[in-house]
Amino acid sequence: HGVSYNQFGQLRNSFVNSLSTMDAMGSFSLLGRTQWMGVDGAPNSIWATGNMTIAPISITAGFDAKHASIGVSKETEVTVYAAKAVQLTSDEYISLSMGGGFINYQGNYSQLDGADPAFSEDVRQTKGSLSISTSYYKRGRYYAGVSMPRFTLGKKNNQEYEFRNVFYITGGALFELDESFHLRPSLLVGHMDDMGARYDVSVLLF
Repeated sequence: HGVSYNQFGQLRNSFVNSLSTMDAMGSFSLLGRTQWMGVDGAPNSIWATGNMTIAPISITAGFDAKHASIGVSKETEVTVYAAKAVQLTSDEYISLSMGGGFINYQGNYSQLDGADPAFSEDVRQTKGSLSISTSYYKRGRYYAGVSMPRFTLGKKNNQEYEFRNVFYITGGALFELDESFHLRPSLLVGHMDDMGARYDVSVLLF
């Protein structure tokens, strides 16, 4: 399912870009993850995301940049987007975002065994992609969103590497337990072409 992380409830607009309109002052986040440290070819990933509001036209502009490596394969994905929110009531909004970017895949298979014909050729592929998302939220209370952050262009059957489309559904809420404690549950459902759905649930108590 590509790059993911546990703190999706705090950094929700990385999966559904239209939720970036909730950050009136803008935001920037950088996350990294290393697994199986000390093992050759261990998975590594880094994810940078940020957005800012262009006040004169009330548009939020943002970007997502992801890089993941495992073994001899590397995948890099960059997307830029624009989002616009429409106010429905005093504190309820519906938002839409659209964007585009590219995905690059590198498979350095010749490093595995140069004498084996099955690994004699490296793979280098780049594809353009589109992104779209919509969301509904009440500031400081709850949110829900649906997105297609990766819809690849020019898909062909003879590709050495398949760039799968990705879909997300996310939601969350904030509950005040008393004057000192709050509870924030979050849900993320991810789906990728030809793969089963992935469900992530988290609860933050603070």
